[in-house]
Amino acid sequence: MRRRIGAATIAKLRRLATAAAADPLAERYHRTAPQRLTQLVVCDLSTPTGKGHHGWNAYVALRELLVARGVVLAPITLHTGVSSQAAGEPPYAERFVVPPATAVLVDAARRDGRRVVAVGTTVVRALESTADERGRSHPGHGWTDLVVTPERGVRGVDGLLTGWHEPESSHLAMLEAIAGRPLLDASYEQAVAERYRWHEFGDSHLILP
Repeated sequence: MRRRIGAATIAKLRRLATAAAADPLAERYHRTAPQRLTQLVVCDLSTPTGKGHHGWNAYVALRELLVARGVVLAPITLHTGVSSQAAGEPPYAERFVVPPATAVLVDAARRDGRRVVAVGTTVVRALESTADERGRSHPGHGWTDLVVTPERGVRGVDGLLTGWHEPESSHLAMLEAIAGRPLLDASYEQAVAERYRWHEFGDSHLILP
């Protein structure tokens, strides 16, 4: 039996969603979807690389499909840069905003045993930068220079939708932190065997360990 988010959390979320800077679609998600939450997807509503894998129309259609199936989409704001260096250098710092409504959704999802899936590596950096040591999400904004590695691990993210990154990419450390080495190796072996298209505007890679 699926557990539901409590009425108090829903009421708090609605108050925060009213004040949050979100587009009409996101506001509607906050108003209706939490009562039937199955998993939470956190995404930047305007990130170019995240939508480049599918195109804008397909992206909007996918959002509607996910919501219809009980998946909540929570927005954050990102100012993406060259975050994955080809030569293995650490990613550049990037600006972000995690609004209060999104922090509430992330906490509610994790408390109820739901998965929090980030759309894009920059979303991971933003959520991990605002999560405390217990994994609780907090609203926040600013610049993050966080480098997510297997040694550090992740606290606020359970899955990731991203592209296929080059062997020298610093993002592979982040992917290993989320997926674990065996799953990551198996995924890339399959990608090579099937001739998947590589980052930046290639095929997508959904990691759900």
